[in-house]
Amino acid sequence: MKKLIILVLAVMLALGTTACANNDTKELESSSSLTPTGNFDYVPQYASNGEITGLLVSIGMSTEAVRELYNGTETSSAVAEDAYDFLEAEPKNGLVKMSCVNLNYYFYQNSEDKGISVIANMGDAYGFENGISTSNDVKSICGENDVYTPEDSELFFLPATPDDCTALSYQYGKYTVKFFFISDYLTATFIYDNTVFQYPSMVKLNDN
Repeated sequence: MKKLIILVLAVMLALGTTACANNDTKELESSSSLTPTGNFDYVPQYASNGEITGLLVSIGMSTEAVRELYNGTETSSAVAEDAYDFLEAEPKNGLVKMSCVNLNYYFYQNSEDKGISVIANMGDAYGFENGISTSNDVKSICGENDVYTPEDSELFFLPATPDDCTALSYQYGKYTVKFFFISDYLTATFIYDNTVFQYPSMVKLNDN
C-alpha cells in the first residue's frame, strides 16, 4: 500500500513540474509577442519601389490617379469611405499637400507631371505599430543605424512642434525612408524620392 501511495505522489509531482514548464513557455511566448508584427522581409522590397505597406498611393503615382482614388464613386474608388476627408491644400514652399486622415501626399506644383514625391504616414507602416514600436524595433529589422535629432525642416509635415523627437533614416535605392519617434515611440513614417524632393530651406510647422 505504501508503495502505491509513493507511486501516486511521484506521478502527481511529475505532472506538476510539466505544468510549470508549460506556463514558463507560455510566458516566454507572450513576451516575444511584444515585438513588431508583420512580414518584415518586404521592407526593402516595398521601400525600394517607393511604397509603404498597406497604402494604395506610392511615390511617382500621378496626382490625377490619387484624386480619382479618393474622389471616385462608391463602386470605382478603393477608399470611397474616406472621400469626405480628402483635402488638397494651397501650395506652400512649392509643395502641394493632399491629405486624408493620417496620410499626407506631396507633389511639386511646378512639376506635377512627376507625381507624388513624398508620403508622410502617421499610422502603422511596414508592420511597425504607431505609438507602440520603438527605435530598437525598427533597428532590429532595418539594420543598426544612429538615432538622431531631426531638424525643424524635416518635421514640416507635422501639425505641431513635437517634444523629444528622434529619427532613423534608411536608404533604399533612390528612396529615403525616415522613421520619427516621440519619447522613442513611432510617430510617423516618411518616404521620398531623393532625386526629386528637397526639404524646404525655410519652413514653419503648421505652414504646409
